[in-house]
Amino acid sequence: MSITFPHIFIFLSIIITIFLFRENKPYIFGVVLISVSLLFLDLPDIDEYRTHYDLTGTHGFDYVTSLYNFEPGYVFFVIIMSSIFTFEVFYIVTISLAIHAYLNFFRDSGEGRHYVYAAFFLPICLYFIAFTLRTTLASIFLVYAIMCLKRNRNVAATALIIVGAMFHIVIAPMIILPVVKRFSVIIAKYYIFIFILLGALSIIAAQGLSLTSLVGVNDIIDLKISSYDDANIKSNSFYFVLWIVALILSLVPLKSFSDFDRVLSVSLVIIILLLYPFQFIQGRFMWLTSFLFAYFFTKSTLMRFNFGETGRVVLVCLLPLAVFSRI
Repeated sequence: MSITFPHIFIFLSIIITIFLFRENKPYIFGVVLISVSLLFLDLPDIDEYRTHYDLTGTHGFDYVTSLYNFEPGYVFFVIIMSSIFTFEVFYIVTISLAIHAYLNFFRDSGEGRHYVYAAFFLPICLYFIAFTLRTTLASIFLVYAIMCLKRNRNVAATALIIVGAMFHIVIAPMIILPVVKRFSVIIAKYYIFIFILLGALSIIAAQGLSLTSLVGVNDIIDLKISSYDDANIKSNSFYFVLWIVALILSLVPLKSFSDFDRVLSVSLVIIILLLYPFQFIQGRFMWLTSFLFAYFFTKSTLMRFNFGETGRVVLVCLLPLAVFSRI
């Protein structure tokens, strides 16, 4: 693909954001620059989201729901935003809020090198949040649900996941997180055994699952099944393999992996493997949790090495080059 000015602008914006994040300085300037730059790229689905946004602003809820199988939470949010802002402002706000949430999650890891997560996530995974706006908004709720769960605020975490499902149903499987967390002590003690056992059971269970088996649960799920069943499925095979590699690497003893990390890892391997027969939904779920992929993959690889101050600066400058091939 050809390198354009927006790509160069995104590259520079990512570097600015990472260095501001590294120095614990306000990074919103860099985040907004990234969001603005993305508007000038020809990203898939954006034209559809723009049309939906404009129609919602002029015709209202009933009309757009007859045309689109979008979740009601997203539609209501668009109704409010479209009465005040243009689509461009809505897009910038959405992407900026999402990136801010992910950076908060990385900082919440409590590690001094939290900026390395951002250096990996922004150039590698930015594509996943740049055009799937409903998934992106749902992922914001997931970020704060995980942070609440980490602080034992289980009710708040559950509520956030439920609200997030009103923006994109693909977040719904993460409702198992509060349940799995109740077994965190057992998971920490027998982590490898539980990881392998539940992974194997999920693979076996997935063989008997299909979209049609979910018909009749409720109207929203029925609508989503009707749209996903005919969806043009793009292969997520390579990303799926990377996801599994990142989770398997968490089996290697590493002191920085906390008991809560183990809970996340077990939950993710169950869901991703169970969703394997539903390739479109599995792909959207992996996009939804791309910040967790960056977290596990970076912690399992880059965080294992001490590059030194100069090495880390070079790393932070080199990783963003990936944006030229990802977007």
